[in-house]
Amino acid sequence: MTLYRLRLSKGFSLRRMASLLGMAGHSGLLDYEKGLRIPPEDLVVAYERALEVRDGQLRELREQALAERAEAMVRDSAQAPVAELPADIADFTGRAAEIAAIEAAAITVICGKPGVGKTALAVHVAHLNTAAYPDVQLYCDLSGVHNPADPSEVLGKALRALGVSAAQVPAGLDERAALYRSLLAGRRAQVVLDNAATEAQVRPLLPGASDCLTVITSRSRLAGLSGVHRLTLTAPDTDAAVTMLAEIIGRRRVSDEPHAAAELVTACGQLPLAVRIVGNRLTGWPEWTLHHLTARLADERQRLTWLKAGDLDARAAFGTSYAAIDTDHQVLFRRLGLVPGPDFGAELAATLTGATPAVAEQRLDDLAAASLIEPSPFPGRYQFHDLLRLYANELVDADPERDAAADAMVDWLLRTAICASVALAPPGQAVHNSAGRFDGDWDGAVDWLDAERDNVLGAARLANDHRVGALLADFAWYLDLRAHWEIFRDLSELAQLTAPDLGSAAMAWNCLGLAYSGLCEFGEAARCHQRAAELASAAGDLAEQANAYDKLGVALWGLGRFAEAVRHHRQAVEIGERLGDHWLQGGGLCHLGHALNELRRFAEAEDVLRAAKWLATGSGYDRSLAMRNDGLGVALSGLGRFAEAKDCHEQALVVFLATGDRWAEAMARHGLGIALAGLGQATDAVEQIGEASRMFGVLNDRLQQAQVLRSLGMLVSRTNTAEAKPYLRQSLDRYLELGAPHADDVRRLLAELDGTASDD
Repeated sequence: MTLYRLRLSKGFSLRRMASLLGMAGHSGLLDYEKGLRIPPEDLVVAYERALEVRDGQLRELREQALAERAEAMVRDSAQAPVAELPADIADFTGRAAEIAAIEAAAITVICGKPGVGKTALAVHVAHLNTAAYPDVQLYCDLSGVHNPADPSEVLGKALRALGVSAAQVPAGLDERAALYRSLLAGRRAQVVLDNAATEAQVRPLLPGASDCLTVITSRSRLAGLSGVHRLTLTAPDTDAAVTMLAEIIGRRRVSDEPHAAAELVTACGQLPLAVRIVGNRLTGWPEWTLHHLTARLADERQRLTWLKAGDLDARAAFGTSYAAIDTDHQVLFRRLGLVPGPDFGAELAATLTGATPAVAEQRLDDLAAASLIEPSPFPGRYQFHDLLRLYANELVDADPERDAAADAMVDWLLRTAICASVALAPPGQAVHNSAGRFDGDWDGAVDWLDAERDNVLGAARLANDHRVGALLADFAWYLDLRAHWEIFRDLSELAQLTAPDLGSAAMAWNCLGLAYSGLCEFGEAARCHQRAAELASAAGDLAEQANAYDKLGVALWGLGRFAEAVRHHRQAVEIGERLGDHWLQGGGLCHLGHALNELRRFAEAEDVLRAAKWLATGSGYDRSLAMRNDGLGVALSGLGRFAEAKDCHEQALVVFLATGDRWAEAMARHGLGIALAGLGQATDAVEQIGEASRMFGVLNDRLQQAQVLRSLGMLVSRTNTAEAKPYLRQSLDRYLELGAPHADDVRRLLAELDGTASDD
């Protein structure tokens, strides 16, 4: 009534008042003036100006009226419980840790990729907590990013659910939110805000009381919300996904076909939506075996088509998120489907769209925020869920710039890999010194190659032409450094098939032989190097021929044929001398020294390795010098000069640690341990040799691990026979796996420890 009395005191008619307020008509003003409805704040401000009332006076009265109305509505609605939750999923399983985390927080944002089970978890948690929050259980569908619900309309529905009549629902968003908070205050309430799009949509819907339980689901992280617990939901592991499948289709069917069940959920990427779909398909067709459906999902091109059951549709779920992002992000998302490896960073993403790396990085972050991609375990890199990758692959096939984008990516990967590999090559030994300079030091080159190696191999497969051999010629330095023998093998085989000439083919065969030696397949390695020598001879390529002889000797080490190896290493050294190639000559001498050490011709080995070391001095390639120092240390230990040997191995170890050469580091630790044992430092010796054994195990070098275990067993046997035997037995097992002649020596050692002549 205050507005009515003030207007009359000024002598204004209702029509005149409407004109002063800037309103076209005056209908409805009387309801506000007589207190039948509370006017919006902007109208109250206009009344203050028109009636020349003290600034803020009418607004204070309005706030008082709002509070009184809220109190009255709270009294009226307090007795009426609200239960709006959708039905719980009867066969819900797992997520115990996530449930506990949600129950422990007042407000939780559950985010994650489409189909990961956000809504199912939120509703399940709400049902679990109905006894703890019996007064109010509100569920609000916010409709996601494609067609987000207006928070004012959502509040209107919530207020009506809380007992407010339609006539009493305030008009403005702020007033509705204030009344909503008042109605929830003091009540044991839980609120599920499902499929939220933005922070602005959610904020008005948050209860003011901290004793309410609020769960928000969104494909976005809603990073702008403060004071909330964020739970990024990921796909469960295989066992949990199989358990979920068993709850849907029955445990008997899963136990009858356990391997097919595991394959089935793996084809689904363990995504709960996909597992639910295949489960529903199987319950709808009880005569189908799990193997039958697994076979249908094996074809990646048809997998998303099979992942549909009624209105449950994996492709449609992904499409909703895709449709919500702008064109630039859509282009990047679908072209990321071209990436051949498991993850990607901003530089690679930039090549796919022509954007700068900085722009590409921001778009990647945006796609991750939209849960279309996810951060990989490596900082600054991202990855797809398997099914989202298939979806991107489908989309990119219709992209008119698909081939151009793929070509740009392949070209960048191969070109940059060559530049980075050149940075790791000894001075003057890189094939492509003119390929361009890598923008970084040794560590930067190694880091880049570590990150992109799988993508580089994939790019080589996509190229499938002479560029493969060009890549291999220098990429080999990195693959050898990191002992990535499987990649080395696969790339070498591809280079053989695409070699444009005999010399290139010889190089590819030599690389393949090196890879097989790294994989401890020494017979295959020897065959490859023999073939390389033949091709290099036919091509008139003496340097590649010398390389073949030298690496053939290395392969023969694994077969225990050290005398033959000596002959081949000498052939390589002779060619190197004839060509005046110090790199070939020094490498051959280094390997010759190793073979002589194995033959226990330590004095000869010392002379050879000192010559090799002299050739490496001043070369600017510390790794080569370290290799020769390490071999020299072995010779010196064989001669009983353990202090000198220790110095050699320690010098080598410093370099190998600095360059990240894990295989050579393990070799140096083995040699250092033997030198320390000779100096009577048994504890330190066991530590070094034990670490070498662990490292060779990680690198899967069974031959070197067998040799290290033999050394460890021999060392420990000096003080404890019982502890030594397990090491020697493990060594024997490795040698027997390889069919290596070294096994006889270990058998004899075990027999001596047993005090018998047993053949076991």
